[in-house]
Amino acid sequence: MPRAMDTVKSFINAWSAGKEAHHAAYRNYFRPDTVWENHGWKTTVGPDAAIATLNSANAAGVRAEIQHIAENGNVVMVERTDHITDDAGKLVTSIRVVGIFEIEDGKIAKWREYFDTKLWDNAMRSIGQ
Repeated sequence: MPRAMDTVKSFINAWSAGKEAHHAAYRNYFRPDTVWENHGWKTTVGPDAAIATLNSANAAGVRAEIQHIAENGNVVMVERTDHITDDAGKLVTSIRVVGIFEIEDGKIAKWREYFDTKLWDNAMRSIGQ
């Protein structure tokens, strides 16, 4: 069984391979009952609800740059910058995020995210989304 930190790194690194790979990562690394809390947005349960939230956010791609990562047992804390692109691959915005992951049996069971949702909303308005 991989370390919790390795699971989280693999999950985050999969996002940069494009929208389909990003969605596949949620299917591969989430359990059917995974709770994803985006403080300031909505909470989802399971990979399909998470992917629906991603689609409603209108982002075509995400490349995450990890600044710091720490592991304590099955809990992993990540500070990262998400670089969000549109369908043409143009950078829309970069957002600093802190995420806390709880891993069970090699899968993400719980994930809490903290970021400036106003920055995200402003970026989406600027491109007419």
